[in-house]
Amino acid sequence: MDTIRYLNTRWAHLFENKIRTFFVNKNVLDLGCLDGYGTYKFIKYGANTAVGIDIDKRYIDSAQKEYSNIDFILADIEDYDFEKYFLKTDVVSCLGLIYLLKNPKYFLEYISLVKSIKTIIIETVNYKDNQELLLFENFKLLNINVIENIFNKNGWHISFKKDFKVEKLDYKILNNLTFGDRVVLIFEKN
Repeated sequence: MDTIRYLNTRWAHLFENKIRTFFVNKNVLDLGCLDGYGTYKFIKYGANTAVGIDIDKRYIDSAQKEYSNIDFILADIEDYDFEKYFLKTDVVSCLGLIYLLKNPKYFLEYISLVKSIKTIIIETVNYKDNQELLLFENFKLLNINVIENIFNKNGWHISFKKDFKVEKLDYKILNNLTFGDRVVLIFEKN
């Protein structure tokens, strides 16, 4: 199931030294972990623990087989019955997840209010046009400004922001936007 390993450019940006400092010696919850590669990278680069959650049993089975020393949980994060996983979590990772959700804005509102979380890492399409939400094929692209506003109003600040491009994902969404135009946002509680 080697779903994301080929995205070397993406992972290089996500795990560069500046970003690593946000999860070193922390407990990470990796939402939408796919085949567990990113969850493994959190451990490799210094997290105390990392737990991966995904809705797809095939991904969880693959992750458990490949990384047997890491916990992976089959769950639908939009059921909102997973707050128990946040109790021992310092950092929540949402890499390439937000645009796959049924209601991305509600989801971000929800996790921004969870008291135990100290840091949230989001990687998504860098959509900044006028609309709050852009529907593209099966994806719901939430405007980056909307994401920032959700966290700002709920007592968070942006500690890190970086735009980058993944050439292998260069299919066009709008005239000035491709699916490979990405942004990493790291929010911390004030």
